[in-house]
Amino acid sequence: MAVISISLPDELLQAMDEVVEMEGYTSRSELVRSLLREYLRERRKSGKLVASLVIVLTDHDESLSVDQRVVEIIHRYQVLVKAFYHQLVEDSLCLNIAVLEPSPGVSELVRELRRLRGVKSVWRVDVRAERADTDKT
Repeated sequence: MAVISISLPDELLQAMDEVVEMEGYTSRSELVRSLLREYLRERRKSGKLVASLVIVLTDHDESLSVDQRVVEIIHRYQVLVKAFYHQLVEDSLCLNIAVLEPSPGVSELVRELRRLRGVKSVWRVDVRAERADTDKT
């Protein structure tokens, strides 16, 4: 088995250790392997890709203009955008949700958003639809 090394902020490492303890994993490595398997399983799901959701959690304490910059980036991908939603979550945290047409451009959008100061997390959810075979005889 190959060995890799990653750097984590202290608070993320502490949260990871809590999950290892609470969920009964034998080690941090087991947790990482489990999460990676689940991520890859989700990415390989069958069905037609009908949309992608991009969810961005921002923190105004880190950057007052972060949401403005998120919107500017979203506008550059306007041809893909079906809907956009902004919500104040609590104190300085905001949630931005974009519903996008399936496209390779979604990956680049996610990369751009992750580079912004004040962005706490970016999640991408690909939405797939299975079509049931229907016999119309």
